[in-house]
Amino acid sequence: MDSQKRVLFQPAQKMESLNGINFLFVLSVLWTSVLMVVTFNVDTENAYIYKGPENSFFGYSVAILENSQGTWLLVGAPKANDSSLPRINEPGAIFRCNWRYPSSCYTIFVDYVGNEKQVFRTWRNITVDHKKDHQLLGASIDVNVEGNSNVMICAPRWVENQYHLQGMSFMNGLCYESNKELEFDDSSGWPVFDNLKKQIHSSGTYYVYGMGMLGSSAAYSQDGEFAVLGSPGVNDFAGGFVHIKGSDKKKPQVVDIPVEASNSYFGSSITTARLTKDEISTVVGGPRAGSAGKIFVYDSKLELLLFKEGEQLGSSFGASVCSLDLNGDGLDDIVVGAPLYSKEMDEGRVYVYINREFFNLELLKPILSGTNSVGARFGTAVANLGDLNVDGYQDLAVGAPYEGGGVVYIYNGASFGMHYEPSQRIVGRDLHKSLKAFGWSFSRPWDVDRDHYQDFAVGSYESSTVVLLRTRSVLDLNANLTISPQVIDLASEPKCRLRGLNCHCIEAEMCFKYSGQNLHPSSEINMTLTLDTIERHRGERSRLFIPGQGNTELESLQELVVLRLNRGFCIKRKIYTRMSRDVVTPLQMQLDFDIASSSIGIASECEICPIRNKYNPTVKIERAQFALDCGKDHNCQPKLEVHAKPLYSKGKSTFLVDDTPYFDLELTVSNNGETSYLTVVTLAYPSALHFSYVYTVGKGPAVTCVPAESLLNSTLAVLDCDIMSPIQSMKRNTFKARFYGYGLSYSTHEFDILFGASSARTELNRDKMELSSVTIPVQMSTQMKFSGVSIPGQLSFPHKAFMSEDHNSSNWASLSHLYVLRNMGPSPMPHGQLTLAVPLSEWIKVDNVLIETKTISRPDSHVPVDCSLTDKYDRGKINRSAASREKKDGSSVLYKECESDAMNCSTVVCYVGLMHIYETVYINISIGIRKDVLQTLKVSNMLGLISYGNLLEPSYKSYKSETVSHAIMTTTFISYKPLPKKAVTWWALAISICSGLLLLYVITVILWKFGFFRRKKKEELQNLIKSTESERELLSSDSISAGSSDVMVLPAQQLSLDQTSHHVNHNVISHLQYPERDRLFYYPHLEPESPQDNGLDRDPLFSSRSLNRRDLQQHYPPSYFHTLQYNRTSSFKRVPRTRPISYHRNQSGRPGSSSTNNNSKHRMDAHEPDIWVAPPPAPPQPPSFDNSTYLEPFEPLESRA
Repeated sequence: MDSQKRVLFQPAQKMESLNGINFLFVLSVLWTSVLMVVTFNVDTENAYIYKGPENSFFGYSVAILENSQGTWLLVGAPKANDSSLPRINEPGAIFRCNWRYPSSCYTIFVDYVGNEKQVFRTWRNITVDHKKDHQLLGASIDVNVEGNSNVMICAPRWVENQYHLQGMSFMNGLCYESNKELEFDDSSGWPVFDNLKKQIHSSGTYYVYGMGMLGSSAAYSQDGEFAVLGSPGVNDFAGGFVHIKGSDKKKPQVVDIPVEASNSYFGSSITTARLTKDEISTVVGGPRAGSAGKIFVYDSKLELLLFKEGEQLGSSFGASVCSLDLNGDGLDDIVVGAPLYSKEMDEGRVYVYINREFFNLELLKPILSGTNSVGARFGTAVANLGDLNVDGYQDLAVGAPYEGGGVVYIYNGASFGMHYEPSQRIVGRDLHKSLKAFGWSFSRPWDVDRDHYQDFAVGSYESSTVVLLRTRSVLDLNANLTISPQVIDLASEPKCRLRGLNCHCIEAEMCFKYSGQNLHPSSEINMTLTLDTIERHRGERSRLFIPGQGNTELESLQELVVLRLNRGFCIKRKIYTRMSRDVVTPLQMQLDFDIASSSIGIASECEICPIRNKYNPTVKIERAQFALDCGKDHNCQPKLEVHAKPLYSKGKSTFLVDDTPYFDLELTVSNNGETSYLTVVTLAYPSALHFSYVYTVGKGPAVTCVPAESLLNSTLAVLDCDIMSPIQSMKRNTFKARFYGYGLSYSTHEFDILFGASSARTELNRDKMELSSVTIPVQMSTQMKFSGVSIPGQLSFPHKAFMSEDHNSSNWASLSHLYVLRNMGPSPMPHGQLTLAVPLSEWIKVDNVLIETKTISRPDSHVPVDCSLTDKYDRGKINRSAASREKKDGSSVLYKECESDAMNCSTVVCYVGLMHIYETVYINISIGIRKDVLQTLKVSNMLGLISYGNLLEPSYKSYKSETVSHAIMTTTFISYKPLPKKAVTWWALAISICSGLLLLYVITVILWKFGFFRRKKKEELQNLIKSTESERELLSSDSISAGSSDVMVLPAQQLSLDQTSHHVNHNVISHLQYPERDRLFYYPHLEPESPQDNGLDRDPLFSSRSLNRRDLQQHYPPSYFHTLQYNRTSSFKRVPRTRPISYHRNQSGRPGSSSTNNNSKHRMDAHEPDIWVAPPPAPPQPPSFDNSTYLEPFEPLESRA
């Protein structure tokens, strides 16, 4: 990678001259090209670098020559100085370098004559007058490798100077031909254009031979029988070439292009090609012909056969040309370079024409372009490298000298023509950092190291360098894989045994062999056998394994195998099967093999080690399969049918969209053919639906569903449902799939679900699968509750005489009209619109609109509401006389609303978004009203202010509204406050009070005089008490004196109440001393109070815990009132009772006896039976009345914020 990075940061000199090109862009293109580096058998690690004189263009041309002295590199340096010609400026030179010693280059003696006359003894004696300054000797070199190994060296800018005295010099060009020993003499020269009459045309308007530039290109033929020399300057640079046949020094034949094609430069490149089996043709390039460039093809008679032309103007099509047999058919194909082809600037192209016989040259596509690097000039040089990898097909080299420091691309021939991708991309600066214009020229291929593989040299003239690249031996590695048996019958008796168990197995045999030239007698290869490489159904584990150490099971086998050259070697292994549901997918085994990096003879004992042939496969694949219940061919042909039935929730006939919108799709798969393995039911449904789960109906096999790839050009979601067991012939399976419609559009009134079935033997091509469909109708049913209320419901304003005269804020009152919209379900309301209209006038206005949403079922939800207020107030429309006519018949209320003629409206339009069930929207309209509105409108009694609300619901086809009322009205009543009374003066009030007091005094005195305040009954009662006490004392003294007595005397505390009489016994008055006992007698369900409590103060009639006596009479039977005796320890004792207690009223209407003493209320009879009756439990305390139970609490919207 270090050498690759250097390409980025040290661009070649040519790249620095790319005017107008962004340098960073060039670097990015170069980086892309670096990533394409590949390696084959051209060795770049052991390249030989030959350095020539600086600025001599050493490497402008290059050739390889083998003679009696060894193998040499011949390098042209057309701008070099020759020490044997010291007085000539840069005549050019030819260097000879021993290929093994890069520093041993020296010049070849070509011609000892300087700028003077010389006689060449060729087909005749020809005298020439040399002018060798800047003649570019070495601009072209070729070796007759197929013939006598002669060497052709040319100087295209050589000038014939013998007519200099007449002011004429002609740049005819001159070529020298030597034998393979590089021996030059006076017969070596080829002064072809010596004819004075043809130097200039007779008209004197253009040069004929005068600027011929003979030797701009040179080539020997494939059979070595002739040579051709390009002359692009003939006929005013129309061009031409010279055909030199044999070695008997016959007169060369000049083929010139008509002057009409001037400036075509035919002869800039030249080669020969065996286009037919019986003759060799000449191919000449004219890079400026027709502005795009052309090549001409001549037969052996030098007659024009055909031509090819470029496709882009200025691309220099034909600047380079070569021939080679790419497809191995024995006929040469033609390769043409167009180095100036541009998309941006001078990227270059190379065109390959395959010879289809009978001179049918077919353009091979795609056209070669390298890496499309800007300024690379890909195709500047093209060359036949022979068969580099010894595969029977010749290979092509293409130079891109200005792609960085220069790049060479190697393309290998093949039976189909050529491999389109280069087998190698050789970067010049990877070889030596100083290289520039690497790839400008190529030598013919030659095996310099005698390893049976062709080597070649590459010129890099701008750095005066030549690189010799040798090739590595190519190892052809082949392998074969066979397995037995190829059909495994799981129903048959297993033939293998593993760990004490019978099981099925496969035997795999792997055979290897390597061959090639110049290879070590032994080599190592790495081998990997991978089992069951085809993806199983739904990613099941491998069904094959090889036993490992212990109880391990290996799914791949890796081994290092040692091979002998040209000898085969085989390995056998047993492979065992696992139980699997997938018995349909073939059992595929893959064998991967390659040369080991530490292989004997490859990693050691070699200077340039062999490399495996990259075009030989390194993978072998074989398959086996399980026997299926489908006949001898094991090819099942099921006939599957699928029926679908939608099942909706709650037995409905449509898919109801509510808070849990779901439906089930019941699918029945029947098989009317052979057994169906790995049956898959495919469902395609709108992506808004969400698949939930699948379950089997009855005792059928399990079903699993997984998402799959969408159908072609469809947005439908796809679901594959696997039936886990095979479906036998004439059987069926049923399952249900549940879907939820949370993402379904509310405008959808129906949708289709596509379904179909496939088996393992049916190619699962969903785009061609026959799918049926079922339609799902969609319905939304929504009930919206729309209501309104005025807060407050009624207002009272004072009369005009009691109001302030100014019209500031104190003269305005506020009220609110609250509108409530609630979704009662079951479906959501997608959207709606509320229109609220409030009267608008100079005495009424809308102050504010507050919006609030509330939800119970979805705490995190929010109903989107967007409201706008529009005022249409017009002061000119207020008409008081018309207002008085708005009173309705028979009513004392004057109503004002938007429909009145004299009123405008404030309109509140609210767009309400999605509302789920039980979600509520509150819209509170704050209204300001003038307090003098009643006087302004001349209202006699009451004014009714009315606002209207209207609800608009969606009009979807699937939407069904259950709303009872879409329009409502809200009314606020406004009336006068009562008039205040006049204040009374203080003196009138004082006189009235004094008069009243005096009158009261007089009446009181009169009543007292007449005895009105005397209490006779009280006096009688006190006398009676005194007599009773005296009798008790008398009885006590008698009993003490007499001792015990059989007569039972009632205690003073005992009370008796006569049921039939209203008279009181003498001892009944004594209970007034014990008010607690009286309370317990009448209210036995109450607990006795503590002794500190005053019983009279805790009278049950005033206690919040008791009922009054009327309640006792109504709720308790007479048996409830029974006799109790109370003692001082707050305990109760059982006493006899003779008859039930009588409950009656006294003369005052209160419960008690008829005695004149109000405190005497009960009495008891002394003869009661000895029976104790337990009192019933106290009645429960009635619940308090809570109006919040019946009224929905309301909180003003202002306080909620």
